[in-house]
Amino acid sequence: VASVIVKNQTGVQVQAVLNGNSFSATVALAPGDNLLTIEARDFSSNVTVSNATVKRVSLPKLDSISPADGTETSSASIKIQGRVLTAWLLGQVQLTINNSAQVLTQASAGVYQFQSADLTLALGVNEFRIKAQTPDGVKEQLVKITYKPLVDTVAPQLTLGNVPASTDAETITITGTVIDGGQPVTGVASVSASVGQGAALNATITGNQFSVTTPLVLGGNNITLTAVDNAGNSNSQTVAIK
Repeated sequence: VASVIVKNQTGVQVQAVLNGNSFSATVALAPGDNLLTIEARDFSSNVTVSNATVKRVSLPKLDSISPADGTETSSASIKIQGRVLTAWLLGQVQLTINNSAQVLTQASAGVYQFQSADLTLALGVNEFRIKAQTPDGVKEQLVKITYKPLVDTVAPQLTLGNVPASTDAETITITGTVIDGGQPVTGVASVSASVGQGAALNATITGNQFSVTTPLVLGGNNITLTAVDNAGNSNSQTVAIK
């Protein structure tokens, strides 16, 4: 035998290595069926041709999925990103998240990356089924994300300006600052003032400043200032004016 040549279906040919009656050749394969042509030639130029079909299988693999399964977040939405690894060309690769098709872009040969749009989370455990598919099969991965929003349990900070211990006026205006220091910040809902058991009067709030004018009775007046945030947390201070 003078030579053995192996050709693939794209026309690329490889000279085989002969070893007695055996030969060996390494030929590049594309995904799917590959038709190989083997030509053996003797020293008299007689040629024998044989064909063989070899199927290259490239199942998809999911890689670098983020966030990871079991993640807990206080955000109301997430993006899922990751990569699909396969030898198939981009047009033969599909990826879905909960049956919604995702856009794949090629990062390098055999590596396709994706990032979902914002995915809204419900309270508690949210399940996302990621599925990659090629002509050779499917790879699925279940990702569970727990949505646990932060709860504001901190009362707003209430700081009063100077309040006289006594006055001969029929009313008094009390000013000060109010800040919602909760995490997350829900904002100040109201500041009110009440004298004794009387009805509460709502203060005017501008930024972090508040102002409220309340009537006084002769003698002692116990005025209670109450600040409430939008999570229902409250903080009160009482001043005595005569």
